[in-house]
Formats: sequence, structure tokens, C-alpha cells
Amino acid sequence: MAPHPTEPSLKHQAFGFVGSIFWISLSLLPLPMRWTVGSTIGSILYLLVGSRRRVVHRNLELCFPEKSKAERKQLARQTFRNAGRGVLSWGFGLFASQRRIDREVEWKGRDSFQSFIKLKRPVILLCPHFTAPMLTYRTIGSVTPAVSIYRRPRNPIFDMGYHCALTGVESPFPWLNKIYQRRGNHYLRMIPSRGSMSPFYKALKSGTPFFYLPDQNGNRPPHITFAPFFGVSASTFTTLTRFSKFADARIFLCHTLMSDTRKCYEMRTELLPEEFISGDSQADAARLNQLVESLVRENPDQYFWLHKRFSTRPEGEPSIY
Repeated sequence: MAPHPTEPSLKHQAFGFVGSIFWISLSLLPLPMRWTVGSTIGSILYLLVGSRRRVVHRNLELCFPEKSKAERKQLARQTFRNAGRGVLSWGFGLFASQRRIDREVEWKGRDSFQSFIKLKRPVILLCPHFTAPMLTYRTIGSVTPAVSIYRRPRNPIFDMGYHCALTGVESPFPWLNKIYQRRGNHYLRMIPSRGSMSPFYKALKSGTPFFYLPDQNGNRPPHITFAPFFGVSASTFTTLTRFSKFADARIFLCHTLMSDTRKCYEMRTELLPEEFISGDSQADAARLNQLVESLVRENPDQYFWLHKRFSTRPEGEPSIY
């Protein structure tokens, strides 16, 4: 693991320790209790975190103009409740045993995914921003190693903790290693988004699946283009086109949702058609956003609307937020 640019202060260490113990404690609860606690946390955050509440309301106003103001407000509240559940799913994903995760996550498409992985062909896992990404990582990691690009947390202790839990790399702090390496589930290689891309290219070429989150706001020209997302021009990275063509990779749609009716998580993996990526970055971006939009419309309250998806605007357009 590359050293974090910020040395952990005593404040960072204290916050990281308390946060880790909090996550571990809640991960021990049965799923219905975790969801109840998570929903409560989300409801409180809806009231307290005005800046993110305004972002959610603005996103919903842009993407669901056909809904009434009251309907959008209800959707925003449920979004926060599910986001609270999602926070606890990170702790569960980091600290729970594989047996518990397999019991709570129902994987649809497992057999076809495992059969394809055996071919050792380059694979990109397309993972939109729903509320339980860590369980997606853990479930995929139970059958194959994988790599992911990520943005480093501001707290260096949490950054080190992720690496301890996901990759087995030790940190300079024995207590941190003891907490995060307790399960020994080292299934994901984390590549910082601002770091060198050569490890990723090598992994992708070797057939190691790569997690790609396609619906982040793009802010680094020339690797972005603008394509419609819910009818709004959205800055979209052209990375998927470049990477899939570079490695002749096939793309699996991969995401995990919460099922209140069945009281479990449902993860789906689906092989997309080869023609999904045409090589035309503009057309591919439009097709990608359309796919994500169709998924979001099925479960709008489980999408991460707290993200400023439309913050980068075409030249000459005013800020949306």
C-alpha cells in the first residue's frame, strides 16, 4: 500500500478506533436489527445534514420532474434511510465472516459468472452507485480476486483499515491490523484513483476482474463527455470504452440491492452483449447512462442521490447546485 499523504494524528487514530469498534459492534447484529438501526441513523442525518439534504432534493427535482414535491420529499427521506443502512453494510462487509455474508446475500447469476471467470478472459464489473457495494466486493471476492480504483478516505486510519481488510497489507499500527485482518478475507486490490494505472492494466490483461463505478461525476478532461442521464446532461467518463477496447474485455453488470420483502440482499451479475461497447465514446456514454437510469428507476430509493452527479457542466452552463 502506498503511504497516505497525511500522517495519522492522534485525532485521526482516536476517531478511526472508535469508528472501527462501532462498525464491528453493529456488524454482529442480525440483519433486521441492522436495517432498523441504519434507517434510524439515516433519518437523523436527513434532519441534521442540510447540505446533503439539499443535494438529494435537487437531484430528485432534476430527475423526477413528473413527481409531486411531496412524493420527492418522501423519496428523499427513504433515500437517507437506505443510505444509513448502506453505511452499516460497509461494516458488515468488512468484518462479517464469509458464511454470514453468503447467508444474507442471494446471488443471481452466480453459475454463469463463475463459468465465464474460468475462461481467464478480461472482465469489467460495472457497478452503479447503489447502497451495498462492500457486499458486492465480498461476494465476488469469495470466488475470484479482483481490483478496484477508489478515492482515498480523508482519514488515513480508515484508508489503512480498508487495505488491511481487503488486501492483507499491514499498516504501521498493530491494533489496526488486529481489527481489520481478523477475518483474513483478502480479496480485493485497491488502486488509488490518483495513482499509477499500470497495476490496473496489468491486472485487467491477466484476467483479474475489475470493479468500475460508471456513474461518478467526470471532472478530468479530456477523458469525459456529456451524455443524458434522466434527461439531464451529465459529465461521464469515457474510461469504460478505453479500458474495454484495450483489453478486449467483456462487461458484467453487477449490483447489490436490499429486499425488504425477503429480508435479504440480492446481488445480480449479468453478462452484457459484446456490442454494448462500440468504440464510439459518445455513443457508449449515452448507452451506459441509459442502462444505469433504467436500473435506478426500478429502485430509486436505493440509489446514492447524495452524490453531486451533475456538478460538472458543459461550457457556458451555470451550476446546478
